[in-house]
Amino acid sequence: MRLWKSVLVSVLIVALAGNVYFWNWQYATGIRSSYDSGFLRGYDEGNQTGYQIGYSDGYEKGNSSGYQLGFLDGNETGFADGYIQGVEDGAGRGYTIRDPTYNEAIAFADSDTTDENEYSEIYTCHDFTADFKNNAFEAGYRCGYTAIEFPVHAHAIVCFNTVDDGLMFIEPQSDDIMTLTIGEPYWDRTIYEPPEYDDTIVSFDIIW
Repeated sequence: MRLWKSVLVSVLIVALAGNVYFWNWQYATGIRSSYDSGFLRGYDEGNQTGYQIGYSDGYEKGNSSGYQLGFLDGNETGFADGYIQGVEDGAGRGYTIRDPTYNEAIAFADSDTTDENEYSEIYTCHDFTADFKNNAFEAGYRCGYTAIEFPVHAHAIVCFNTVDDGLMFIEPQSDDIMTLTIGEPYWDRTIYEPPEYDDTIVSFDIIW
């Protein structure tokens, strides 16, 4: 009887120990499995979320900031360079030309030395007109090239569209103020001798 009890107790102890081991193993396995599953899931989601936020913030802000800085720098540089180049190409300097007053036109004609040049076969009325016009341009004045047509010959002079007295014509070979009237002689007969050719004005055109 005592032997039977001993055997029963031993069996119960083994069973209890096995049961405790089983539950401890199952508990540990569950914790490990839950930990692994939760850790991996949390890590993946956290990594993905963190990457997206970091990428979005870093890329978008960096791209936006870089674009704005690059655009502003490029725009300002391009505008400044283009504006300066355009002014130089269009006007040849840093300011634009303008129409003079009547007195400014007279003063410029008096100061200009084009009339001191000598007329020749290679330096004609067209050269006088071109030089006077270029000198006026350098002085900041808008000056017109006036092409006059006679019945057989042609002539060239300059003009200003003065802001206070309108259009005025100037003979660059003498700096005299001239009047152009279709059908009338170019050279004033009260001042000049009639030329050898017919100087009746047929037409005239102004090139600014």
